[in-house]
Amino acid sequence: MAASISAAVPGAIVQKNQVPKAWAMADIYCQLIPNDDEANINFDMMPRLWSFEVSYKGVLVYSKLLSLMWPSFTAVSNRCAGAHHASTQLGKSEAELRAAF
Repeated sequence: MAASISAAVPGAIVQKNQVPKAWAMADIYCQLIPNDDEANINFDMMPRLWSFEVSYKGVLVYSKLLSLMWPSFTAVSNRCAGAHHASTQLGKSEAELRAAF
């Protein structure tokens, strides 16, 4: 999945079980591990059983738990590319991204 997302969104940074501190307060993130290290820009996250979720800047792009389906790499990568385009090229706000994705 990481390679597929990186191919669809050049320059993307794919993280596993980590959340950038800048987006940690988004409603979709839970079970964050406290981190007071100023040099570390991420919170680690306790993995949830049976879950597979992809987010973009705090906006949930795909959730296996919500869809009850295994992800299609192509479909998830295309959604990431769409969210990136909407954010960077169209200037969509976080609320607009959340509504669209």
